[in-house]
Amino acid sequence: MFDIRPLKPREIHLCVPFGQAFHEELNLPGKFVPEVFVDNWMTFLANYPSVILSLWKDGELAGGLGGLIAPDLYDARPYAQEFFWFIGKAYRGGTGAIRLLNAFEAWARERLVSEIRMVHMVSSQEDQLERLYTRLGYVKVEVCYRKQLDRI
Repeated sequence: MFDIRPLKPREIHLCVPFGQAFHEELNLPGKFVPEVFVDNWMTFLANYPSVILSLWKDGELAGGLGGLIAPDLYDARPYAQEFFWFIGKAYRGGTGAIRLLNAFEAWARERLVSEIRMVHMVSSQEDQLERLYTRLGYVKVEVCYRKQLDRI
């Protein structure tokens, strides 16, 4: 059975191995710097309506979903933005990821947000995630393109 609960600020460091694995799996640009990740989330949790929902299986951290609430840039409607959603390889294929997403939706509803915005990085799982999001009532709004600029 999975347990889900918000991480306490002193527990943020528990997400570092997942952040490193995510960065490596998707071959993301730049580096994953644990201190930067922890410091940023300490700032978010202290200053903004934000959460890191943690997924536990038999007392072991199995994954997490981090997000915060922000006003829409055009009309100030509050929305919940997911920043990361990661499940450890040993726990993929079960119901943990969906339970985590459902918990994030419940957290957002309790805070009276108007919508949830989920993102995902381009990967081999893109089609699978798009089917999941569509089945759960999400609508694709945009795709982001990235260009690396040379430093002078």
